[in-house]
Amino acid sequence: MLKLIKQRLVWGLVLTATVSGVLSCNVAAHATSSKADEVKAAYVMDAKSGQVVYAQNADQKLPIASLSKLMTLYLVERAIEHGQIKWTDAVPIRKNVRKMATSATLSVMPMPAKETFTVRELFAATLVGSSNSGAIALGEYVAGSNDKFIKLMNQQASKWHLDASFISASGLDNTDLKNYDLKIKGTSDQDQNLVSARAVTTIAQHLIDAYPDVIQVANQRSVKIHKYTVPTSVEILKGAEYYDPRVPVDGLKTGYTNQAGACLVATYRQNGHRMIATTLGGAWQFTANNTWRCVAVYGEQQLAADAQNDRAV
Repeated sequence: MLKLIKQRLVWGLVLTATVSGVLSCNVAAHATSSKADEVKAAYVMDAKSGQVVYAQNADQKLPIASLSKLMTLYLVERAIEHGQIKWTDAVPIRKNVRKMATSATLSVMPMPAKETFTVRELFAATLVGSSNSGAIALGEYVAGSNDKFIKLMNQQASKWHLDASFISASGLDNTDLKNYDLKIKGTSDQDQNLVSARAVTTIAQHLIDAYPDVIQVANQRSVKIHKYTVPTSVEILKGAEYYDPRVPVDGLKTGYTNQAGACLVATYRQNGHRMIATTLGGAWQFTANNTWRCVAVYGEQQLAADAQNDRAV
């Protein structure tokens, strides 16, 4: 059942251009054709200037599922920059994390004990394929343990003054993590990462600004790791069937859990600007990309209008 939900999510996330003639979207008026088209929050910003061009419930803390991995990957990049780890390092992977990698519903790639994986390989599997085991293994390698890495995530969020609370490097909630001895002491069996749309967009902004190489990694429809082909879930990239040239996406990340719904952070260039657009809490399979596309297009219209007003002044 969970595997089917994941498949539906992927298809929901790719329906950009094809749904435009079926589902109406009037983002400016916050109008939707039905409950099925709604998201819980949205945010669009200029990645360089930080200018906000659209916001809807931007400061409401919500589950973000695998969008959490953007913070994990930022901390991995920072550890590499500071010389704490290297791209070529073989990452130790604990038995419980390897066990998670065998799950048909929680894993995109097995991690058998006989195989070793480098930081670079797990980074790609985490960003492109949304590998839960990869994210957790990287976090443990950076900080020494899962608990210590979660503290790093929350410390970084606090440093950036973000409205965010993390209990997971992967974005999985405790209903899954407790089965693999990854539940943080003091948290409940239902706890999950809670982050606002503004905050997760800001995390993406910091990641792209400090480490622009992530876009090259994310802008791939699949990555080959050992004998495993790991496909992306961001199937609105150039060359994909549902790519929309009005919003030329070249990354970043999708997310889904039953609690979070369909979530998406995507980045693209438009009129010389690097933009980041986020939608959280899609209600069904069409929502994430249809509403995200509407939000992004509206944001571009606002940016163009602001630029025109600046020229007029």
